[in-house]
Amino acid sequence: EVRFAGYTDWRLPTIPELISLLEPEEKNGGLYINPIYGNKQKWCWSSDKVEHSPRAAWDVSFYYGYVHWYNGLLYVRGVRNQTR
Repeated sequence: EVRFAGYTDWRLPTIPELISLLEPEEKNGGLYINPIYGNKQKWCWSSDKVEHSPRAAWDVSFYYGYVHWYNGLLYVRGVRNQTR
């Protein structure tokens, strides 16, 4: 069992989850994301697949502030469901 930070239930975020990180104006070295997240990840992949391309996924661009699909390698940001 592989763990990261003591947990094994990490997953890729959905597009709505990534969109919730977008800021309406540039805030972080020209990125549309809060500075608390750093400025290394300009694009993040989601778990949402593109219907017409089996190797592509939807992603959010914090560099341009929009959603699009990409058939290549991007950064990922692991998330977990909040447990109560």
